[in-house]
Amino acid sequence: MKVFKFVLFIVIMIAAAIFYIFYTASGHAQISSKVSTLLSKELGQEVRLTIEDIAFTPSHIDVTFLINDALRAEVEGFMSPLDKEYVIKYHLSGDKILFKGVNLEDKVDISGRLQGLKDDFKLQGQGSALDGEVDFSLHHQPKKDEDIKLSFQNLNTAKLFELLEKKPLLGGTFSLEADVSLYSEFEKRGDIKLDIHRSGVYLQNVRADYEVLLPDDFMISSAGTIHLSPGQFTFDGRIDTTAANLVLKKGRYSEANQKLNALYHLEIDELSKLRFLTKKRYAGKFESDGELEYLDGLRFDGESNSMDGKMSYYYEEGKLEAKLEELSMEKMFRAMAYPSIMIGDISGKVEVDVHDNSAVINLRSKNLRFKRSSVIDNIYRVSSMDISRELFQKTYFTSSVENGVVFYDFKAENRGSHIALFDAQMDSHRNTIETNFDIKMQGEELSGEIYGSLQSPKVKLDMGKYIEFKAKKEIDEFFGMGTSDKVKKELNNVDMDDIKGFINGFF
Repeated sequence: MKVFKFVLFIVIMIAAAIFYIFYTASGHAQISSKVSTLLSKELGQEVRLTIEDIAFTPSHIDVTFLINDALRAEVEGFMSPLDKEYVIKYHLSGDKILFKGVNLEDKVDISGRLQGLKDDFKLQGQGSALDGEVDFSLHHQPKKDEDIKLSFQNLNTAKLFELLEKKPLLGGTFSLEADVSLYSEFEKRGDIKLDIHRSGVYLQNVRADYEVLLPDDFMISSAGTIHLSPGQFTFDGRIDTTAANLVLKKGRYSEANQKLNALYHLEIDELSKLRFLTKKRYAGKFESDGELEYLDGLRFDGESNSMDGKMSYYYEEGKLEAKLEELSMEKMFRAMAYPSIMIGDISGKVEVDVHDNSAVINLRSKNLRFKRSSVIDNIYRVSSMDISRELFQKTYFTSSVENGVVFYDFKAENRGSHIALFDAQMDSHRNTIETNFDIKMQGEELSGEIYGSLQSPKVKLDMGKYIEFKAKKEIDEFFGMGTSDKVKKELNNVDMDDIKGFINGFF
């Protein structure tokens, strides 16, 4: 809308300048300087008119004048001296636009027709400006404009930013089509179509103004339609970038409270492309649907099935809450750029504080299995315990995340087995894992530590506890179940501390 308002302002200012020429031009060419001074005062400090040549009769006039010493306007036409109605042809040309603080090198060549009175006229024009083609017409009346038709093709986006006295953000071109039947302060009716062609970005300006480190190859394109109606605008559109695509539907903007809301569909082909925004190593594809709202801040909710199950989320004031229902563990690990060591479904809740870069996670599963990995193989070699054979019906995972480091406790169990990881840390920046573990299954018991890289961690066993377990097992198998407990009980009555301590080490 700012683009449309600015263009409309420029068009009307051109018409106003032409009309002021006719209202004030009287006498002879010698008074041109005085007329120029008077016109500049009438139009304000933003517009300075200098008449170069003027010739007129009671019903006809030819004028050539400069606008801010840059654009030349040639005006010729019919003037009715009684009712001050005009039929005028004009030609606007130049190689520079000077306006307020704007000093823009641009080739302008626009011709058109102006007919009517000072406060009730029709204006039409076509030609070239901002490196593109322009075509416009409107009916201007006191406090309103009607029958506005604008067609701008392939205009330079960066030059438009400069005309708006803003730092350029986009470096490509855009096109605009408008068919507006009424435009006033209190009522607006019509349609506007805006198309931002595939464009590069002024990275330094984006980084300076928004503190977003876009990648050097970032590109953007957009297309949308705005429908103007009394008190509100409705819109639909699409924004495509090299990182993600966003589709907006049933958008609505209220002029009364300046509230904006819309339905959206988000498409991300590869999450790793958003690392400049998330500051995290996510991976994989993601799609979601939801609703967004902007009123004194951004809020949005949504749902996604990208990880097989259902994920619903809500964001407001830097805090994101997500509920997970039977998500695929394998896809979730992949999305977080961690090795996929488990399969099954997972449910629970995640709370993220974007500003503090922290999170709290509580998850559970009813059908967890471990995939074969170097850790599983190492445990199997020393114990003949194959963890990948087990199905765990009760699994709990609690975690907190701070600055890319995941701290967590994990326990998975079924009727006769369990595996627990505690005091665990996974560091995505250093690509490391550290955790203590305790395992009981398939007639074996193990405990120890897992450490090293995420892709190929090492296992360190608690050999004292392991030897005690193996000794107990061998005694029970040779002498009968329960024998090891009886031996240990008898040892408690022996006074030889050294012997008792030595033997107790096996149990």
